[in-house]
Amino acid sequence: MVEITNKDYDKNILKEGEEFQIDNYYEPKAADMKRRVIYVMSKLMVAPLMKVLDLGCGVGTFAFRSAKAGAMAYGVDYSEESINMARKLCEKFNVKPDFIAADTAKTLPYDDNYFDRIACVDFIEHISDENKVQLLKEIKRILKPGGIAVIYTPNNMREKIGEIIMRLLRRYKENPLHFGLIYRRKFERMMKSEEISFTTSYFDPGRPYLAYIPLFRGALALNLLWTIRKK
Repeated sequence: MVEITNKDYDKNILKEGEEFQIDNYYEPKAADMKRRVIYVMSKLMVAPLMKVLDLGCGVGTFAFRSAKAGAMAYGVDYSEESINMARKLCEKFNVKPDFIAADTAKTLPYDDNYFDRIACVDFIEHISDENKVQLLKEIKRILKPGGIAVIYTPNNMREKIGEIIMRLLRRYKENPLHFGLIYRRKFERMMKSEEISFTTSYFDPGRPYLAYIPLFRGALALNLLWTIRKK
């Protein structure tokens, strides 16, 4: 496997441009992208003056949304171009989250018990299992007692089924940036080993009904979401 670095994400941001980020993340035009943002924010339950961290923020979608909701919003990502874009877009929309470029696989530059809410959206599929464990340790450290963290990621079971179908159709195209896709049970074992309390939800922004079909949603729903509550 080719090593993925922050420069790979930098290149994507520069290639996609500002309007792409607005249309997909800040003011999403597609119905599925709108549902994604609304669903995550409903689980975060952000209130004014809360401290909210968008962890692995990319262009800062949830820092932006949290700031609009009156929270003190922060964003961290190891792609400098993503952070540059986040700052530029938030300035355009007249909100001012505190964005920093930092390696999220290491100790984060925040104090213990600092945040009321943490959003970790479409991020863990981009990091190794070793880094996932470190991430969980950091979430546990920086989240306040009584705080909520939301982790949202592609459903690897659904991804594997899709891969088989696309290979049969000879239309499969690998996404090397998703090298860290993980099965639900494996990630939940990681959380349990860190003594993290969580609930699991299934979600499909394109075909919402797939997340509600008993027995089959574990294989068919496009995304998984874990809600962590620190005691």
